[in-house]
Amino acid sequence: MSKIFLSLFLIFFLGCSDSSKKSENTLSTKDLNNSKKSVKKDNYLILKDVYGEEFKLKKLPDSKIVIEGFEEKALLFEFFTTWCPPCKGLIPHINMLQKEFEDDLVVFAVLLEENKDNEFMQEYIDNFEINYIILNDESNFELLKINGNVKSIPYMTLYDKKGKFFTNYIGQMPQEMISLDIKRMLKK
Repeated sequence: MSKIFLSLFLIFFLGCSDSSKKSENTLSTKDLNNSKKSVKKDNYLILKDVYGEEFKLKKLPDSKIVIEGFEEKALLFEFFTTWCPPCKGLIPHINMLQKEFEDDLVVFAVLLEENKDNEFMQEYIDNFEINYIILNDESNFELLKINGNVKSIPYMTLYDKKGKFFTNYIGQMPQEMISLDIKRMLKK
C-alpha cells in the first residue's frame, strides 16, 4: 500500500522528469544545444502559437522579460508535453487561473515536443477546452533556456507586471497555492 501511495505522490507532485521515458518527439537538452537554427530577430525571441500568431519576447537587463503587447500583464509560462499525465491534470486549474486573473495575467503554455503539427494541437486545445495561449515552435526551446533549462515537467515560471521573475513551480501544484502567489505578487 505504501508503495502505491509513494508512486502516486511522485507522479502527481513531482511531474514527468527527464529520467522517465521520453516521447520520441521530445527534444533533449543535448539536441537543443546542438541546434543551429536561430529564432532571435532584432534582439527579440519570436514565439509562435498554434494559430500562427507571433509574440515578441525581449529579455531585459536584470533577467527581466517583456512580451510586446503584454507589457502591463504578469506572465505565467507553463512548460509541458502532450504525453505527460500531470501536465494534462493541470489544464483545468490553469484555465481557472487565466479566467480569475484575466485582467492582470497572461498564460503561455510552452510545448516541449518536436513535430507536433498545429492541427494536432488545435484538437488538443479543443479536447481540453484550453483558454490560454499554446506556443508551438522551435523557439519554445530558446524560451526554455531563458527560464532555466528545466529537467522535469510540468514546470511553471511566474513573472510580475514589470517582467521580474517572481517564482517557479515544479510538478503539479494546487491551484489555490498559485492563486495566492499571484495575488501576493499583484499587491507589490
